[in-house]
Amino acid sequence: MIRHIVALRFRAGMPMEAKQALYRDLAALSDHIDGILDFQHFENVSVETPLVRGFDDLFWFDFR
Repeated sequence: MIRHIVALRFRAGMPMEAKQALYRDLAALSDHIDGILDFQHFENVSVETPLVRGFDDLFWFDFR
């Protein structure tokens, strides 16, 4: 299995609805790309705030 992790930094004031739409579209890729096992998205909860540098959202795909 391969896990591809992406950290995102959205513009200030980005509506939650826009984020959710992006994640919905990304999750839908599983129906079109063979080999995707899983898609997850989370808020970055790292305690190393200075190292995060504003990349407060994460998603990943697991591939076969």
